[in-house]
Order: sequence, then C-alpha cells, then structure tokens
Amino acid sequence: MGVLDRKIFREILAMKGQVLAIAAVVTAGTATYVLSSSTLDALTRTQARLYREYRFADVFAACKRAPRQILGRISGLPGVQSVEARVAAPANVVLEGFPEPITAVAVSLPPGGKLALNGLWLRRGRFPEPGHDAEVVLSDGFATAHKLRPGTVITATIFGRRQVLDVVGVASSPEFIYQLQPGAIVPDFKTYAILWMNQEPLEAAFNMKEAFNQMSVRVERGARAEDVADRLDIALEPYGGLGAHLRKDQISHRYLSEEFKQLTQMSTVFPMIFLAVAAFLLNVVITRLMATQRTQIAILKAFGYTTPTIVVHYLKLAICIAVTGAVAGLGLGTWMGRGMTSLYMEVYKFPYLDFALRPHVAAGAIALSLVAAAIGTTWSVIKAAAEPPAVAMQALPPGRYRPTILERLGLGGSLSQPTRMILRNIERRPLKALASIVGVAFSGAILVMGGFWSDAVDYMVTFQFRHCATGHILDTLAWILA
Repeated sequence: MGVLDRKIFREILAMKGQVLAIAAVVTAGTATYVLSSSTLDALTRTQARLYREYRFADVFAACKRAPRQILGRISGLPGVQSVEARVAAPANVVLEGFPEPITAVAVSLPPGGKLALNGLWLRRGRFPEPGHDAEVVLSDGFATAHKLRPGTVITATIFGRRQVLDVVGVASSPEFIYQLQPGAIVPDFKTYAILWMNQEPLEAAFNMKEAFNQMSVRVERGARAEDVADRLDIALEPYGGLGAHLRKDQISHRYLSEEFKQLTQMSTVFPMIFLAVAAFLLNVVITRLMATQRTQIAILKAFGYTTPTIVVHYLKLAICIAVTGAVAGLGLGTWMGRGMTSLYMEVYKFPYLDFALRPHVAAGAIALSLVAAAIGTTWSVIKAAAEPPAVAMQALPPGRYRPTILERLGLGGSLSQPTRMILRNIERRPLKALASIVGVAFSGAILVMGGFWSDAVDYMVTFQFRHCATGHILDTLAWILA
C-alpha cells in the first residue's frame, strides 16, 4: 500500500461521521435502483415466460351468441394462427359462514382442460373429468382468500339455476394475473372468483349449446393484430359482436403494463435524486478538505508528485465513499426487492416469480454511484491540484464581497445586518445556492410523493360519494318532479 493510499484511510477515519452520512445517501439511491430495477426485471421475465408457456392470446373478442360452426371460417382468416372459443357466464357464489355477496365468472373448459390458448397452471388438485358436471376449478386468489382446497363444496347460481359444485382444483391463468372485478379499482379476492368448469354443463346452463360468446386468437408471426381484430369484428357482427380488442387493452395485461411503467420511473427518478444529493455532499466535503490541505498538496508537488497523481488520490477518496454506499445499497436493495416480490405475489397472481440480482443491475448501480462521485468531485479536485506549489503554500485570500442588487437599488437600509450577509453570500455563490435549493426541493418532492396516494384515494372517495352521488340524486328528483 502506497503512502497516498494510507493517507486516504486516515482521512476517512478522521471524518468518519461525514463519510457515513454520504455513504448512507448513496446507499439509499443504490438500494432504490436495485429494488425497482430487479423487481421490474423479475416481473417482465416472469410475464414473458408465462405468456409463452401458457399461450396467452393476442386478440380477444366477445359476442352475444355465435355458433361454433363459424370457427373454421375464423381460423382461415389472414393472420390467424389459432383460435379458442368458450362460454363465459356471470355467476353468484354462496359460501357458508361468509355473509357478503360473491360475484364470479364461470368459464368453460374443453374436455381434459386442454386449452389451446390462455392455458391454466394447476396449483393444486386436477381438472374436471368429462361427464362430471358439478366439478369446478377455482381461481387461486379466491381459493387462497377463503382457504378453499380440492374437496370443498360451494354453491353457485348460474343463469338463475342454483347448483352445488365440487372444487377439484385451484389454478392460475395469464388472463387473470390481475384478477379485477368489473367496475372495481383494486382486486377483492374474497368477493370475486373465476370458476372453470366443463363445457357441456355450462353451455346447457347458459343456453349456449354448440355456441360461444367469447373468443381468443393467436396472431401469426409478422401479421398485424389490429388487422386481425378488424376482421373478427366483421365476422362476429351478425352474431351481436361486442368488439375485439388487442392484448394491450386486456385488463390484466394493461394493469401489469402500467405497473411496469411506474417501476421504470421509480428506477430512474428516485436514484437520481439521492445520487444528486450525494454528489453535492461529496463536492462540499472534498472542496473543504482540499482547502484545508492546500499546504499538503503543495508539499506533495514539491516532492515530485504530479498533478494527475494528486487528482487520482482525492478521486480515490470519493470513490471509496461511493463504493461503500453502493455495496451496502446492493445488499439492502436485494433484501427489499425480495420483500416487494412477495407483495406482488399477493396482488398479481403469478404462478411463480423468481427474484434475483442480475449482474447488469449490480453493475449499473455501482456505475451510477461512481458517476455521482466523479461529477461531485472531479472539477474541484482538478482546480485545486493544478495550483503551483508556491501559490498553494500561501493562505487563501479573503473572499470579495460587494453590495447586493437590493442594496444597489437603495433598499439596503430596510435590511438587517444578518440579512445582508446572507444575501451577499447567496449572490457571491449563486450556483451553490441554486444546488441547495434544488436539493431541498427534491427532498420535499419525496415527502409529497410518499403521501400522494393516500390523499388521492381520499379525494376520489369524497368526490364519488359526495359530489357524484348527490348530483345523481338531484337529477333523479328533477326527473320525478318533471
């Protein structure tokens, strides 16, 4: 270890309080980056794998009632690779000991549960056997919320017909990763369920014998999904077509996409705020350190140390602080990422979600911390180290102050002496003052963003139940009186 390297460790020990404070800021920025980037990476990789393995459709269409005879014609449409038609019917479920109403959607399954598109990942149990009309598979979120397992008996009303159903399995589907009840804002797994059951009994219960009312389509490679959707609208128009939509507009996929956008913004904005503050603090500390060590720098240069060597020496000091914070941030971010992954598994019903700290995420976090250290210290170090030894041996000349703009305008008499000193310091170093203002603004922005969601939800609830509900009541009264 060289002389200058030993000097670095001695200086770190001498100002350990400042070093720990700056390293803590770097740790927060790095941990936020690792948390959001690793979680986003895990979600996107899991989504892509799930969509590929369980054949998530590209286009979805619905109609009132269409005969299955037209499936051959639809399969022959340009751009269509495969088609899956099914019956979907609204249902009500009654659970013993649970007083609240439960709504559900009953979805038909082909024999053996072998779906061409939007396949099911069976978590527990089995698929309904052919000829067993009362067997159903429950969605994982609903089964977990009520602690239902294969062998449980539930009661459901489908198209006005009350049935006793045997739960034989629990499954997840790429179509219902985000299992949201129509008209709801957030999922409620206790009051909304998906029931998969054999095709024949559901067709009979919903008066859909040899017919369907929902369709999923996989598009051929190179074909435009928009064109396929237009052709489906034309084909289903005689049968009460309700409009085809693309995967990007499918509810579950759309919510996931918006969540990915939020994580992307989180991995960009928050780390930049923390690392910008760390760069500012490093600039202040290194600038003051070099101001107090001007004589030492001059002696080092007199003994033959070159300016680049001295610049590298002080940059090493800043890099040691940044790397210490970055390494701690990698560990903290990984720990928080695993916790956030478990939270996502509770809301988004992925069959699996593997979280791992990928090498490119770790490298990016360390690179960002090094860039922050370089930005905060390079210019100050180069400026101080470039002074000739004879100049550096002398004490710094006192700062030059002059009357502020307000004083030159004749308003100085209304200002107190401390106020004039503050204004003169701000005007003398406007960039540092601006950096301090921006730092305080960023810290305030973090606090505001932390409490934003609570205020937003409160506002939406208040607006919905006070203003909208009151307006609807007044409109109803006006209609009755008219």
